[in-house]
Amino acid sequence: AVYEAVKSLLIGNQRAQIHSMIVDVFEHYHKNGHFSNMVKCDLHRLFAWHCTLAGKWDAAYNQYMEAGKRAEETYNFPEAAKMYEEAISSQKKIDPLPLLRSRLLPTVKLGNCLRELARYNDAEEVLKTCLEEAERAMKKSDADEQMYVHSLTALAALNQAQSKYNEAKELYEKALPIARNLQESRTSLWLAVHIAGYAETLR
Repeated sequence: AVYEAVKSLLIGNQRAQIHSMIVDVFEHYHKNGHFSNMVKCDLHRLFAWHCTLAGKWDAAYNQYMEAGKRAEETYNFPEAAKMYEEAISSQKKIDPLPLLRSRLLPTVKLGNCLRELARYNDAEEVLKTCLEEAERAMKKSDADEQMYVHSLTALAALNQAQSKYNEAKELYEKALPIARNLQESRTSLWLAVHIAGYAETLR
């Protein structure tokens, strides 16, 4: 039994080393533009899978996030949702845990994808949990106002999609004063998106 356990451990370590080598090759060729003809979502998903098997959770998280983004760009929301779920799973294995923004971003994006898929109950559960964590952080030293605004407006957009305009309006009214004061609001498109969402609830 001991022999089999040691053998299994050695094989597992060798497998991780092999996948780590594959990741290194991927990184080299990707940096040099050799994957330009490959579908970007597929590339990042494959890259993330090898990172996972190599135990490189940081890299896996980043690649799953990129794969989700690419899937969203082609309106493939089922695939994007899967990628964000994988990103959340990888993130939990990163030590130490990343900052609040990195922790909550895949959750907000997952909630948005579930909204697009009309999985409203699932989206609400995900986004409410996200907002609760953002609200707790606002009372502590690691407050992230931009992430708080994203959490508020994501839940507002979900309510809006279900014609719950009063609930959406309340959330937008919490978010907009903070958004106007954020340094990032100097990129006016970011603020304009939130104002447009709020304007829709006033019709």
